[in-house]
Amino acid sequence: MTDDESAICKNCGKIVTSCDKTASTSMVLWSNLEFELRYVTENHYGCVYLLENGIPVSVKYIFEVLRRLDMDIEDVVDAVNNGEREHLWQTLASEMYDSKNDYIEHMNYLMKRLSINENDAMILALHYKGMSPEAISQKMSQPIEEILEVFEKIMSAFEDSGIVVDDTVYTPDPFRYY
Repeated sequence: MTDDESAICKNCGKIVTSCDKTASTSMVLWSNLEFELRYVTENHYGCVYLLENGIPVSVKYIFEVLRRLDMDIEDVVDAVNNGEREHLWQTLASEMYDSKNDYIEHMNYLMKRLSINENDAMILALHYKGMSPEAISQKMSQPIEEILEVFEKIMSAFEDSGIVVDDTVYTPDPFRYY
């Protein structure tokens, strides 16, 4: 991002306004030549992404990370600013890499429950794990417009069925509440 009134994201092509900038933050927790662990919050909704060569491969809700590490966000900021806890971040990155395909276990259920195809089930499973549409687009190497189309199709199906969906509410296991 630049400090202009608007800019275009080099990854997804989305036009980002100054309003988006003030509601979004990003902080690198740890990185090496191949991997980066990045905390991202958008509109007060936070996740930790593991990027491999700049591509999102895994995600965890910030609430999960904070609870698991027995930290609060101030502890995280202090650790990053002081360069402390590198081993902690490396361990988290390793665990996230090892669990990068956990979303797959839910795809069959979503395909059967919602009568959707494998691609749509993958998008929804990744979203339930915490990935934003832009991150899903990068991970799956699909244009953001296609990902957003799937989101619209799924939300329309929910609406037609009378199911109310509010994905702004954090739940530790969204599949359990479906």
